[in-house]
Amino acid sequence: MTRRPPRILLVQARDPGDPMLAHERDCFARRSGLPAESLRPVNILHGLPSEADVQWADAIFAGGSGDYSVVGDGPAWIGRAAGWMARIAHAGPPVFASCFGVQLLAVGLGGSVIHDPAGREVGTYPLNLTSAGRADPLFGTLPPRFHANCGHHDRVAEPPSGAVVLASSEACPVQAFKLDGRPVYATQFHPELDLADMNVRVRRYADNYLRTDDERREFRKWFGPTSPEVDDLLRAFVARHAGAGRAIGEGAASGDAASTSA
Repeated sequence: MTRRPPRILLVQARDPGDPMLAHERDCFARRSGLPAESLRPVNILHGLPSEADVQWADAIFAGGSGDYSVVGDGPAWIGRAAGWMARIAHAGPPVFASCFGVQLLAVGLGGSVIHDPAGREVGTYPLNLTSAGRADPLFGTLPPRFHANCGHHDRVAEPPSGAVVLASSEACPVQAFKLDGRPVYATQFHPELDLADMNVRVRRYADNYLRTDDERREFRKWFGPTSPEVDDLLRAFVARHAGAGRAIGEGAASGDAASTSA
């Protein structure tokens, strides 16, 4: 029986012409072990994914956004996208959201996000699993203390109702959460980015995240090796929740019962 790769809807939030649109797709594909053509990008600056997009997908990835914030009075598309994320989280395919994605999901589900420049994390940081993280089938594959790449100055202050916090860092108590009873994961850290990718991303958005000329010269020193289990996290998510190995011709709906269990 011929099998097809899982199909992933990639929700993006970047300006037209931003080279990080293609870079982000490549990073998610590589870290999830999928060919790039298995990811269908939809830039929510231009409109929400269609129902056909959602029905096509075995899972949804939601990525970062170096130029936008969910805090304050932002563009109208942010509110619409947050509401869409909440609806998908409760009744759509499995979701893995990172960085801006975790913030968009948190706000959509009723949590809160703050701008916290004093708690900015740009670099490779030690994170700690919570007891819930250690017990989670996906995050439990990580060591209790692990290293991951971060790049943010906003953070989730209050997780939404029904969210279980899985990991934290010193500056960011909500580094990851899962929606209870649903295969919906969200991380402030970037499991999709390795050292080289982080260098590319930080250079692109340096005006937003680096404060001084010294920081522009020195930021590469802030990054180091990430934990191997972090590097494999998206691949593990796909294997567990995105219907890996589905037969060609078998629709996404036929796997819903299995994929919506925790």
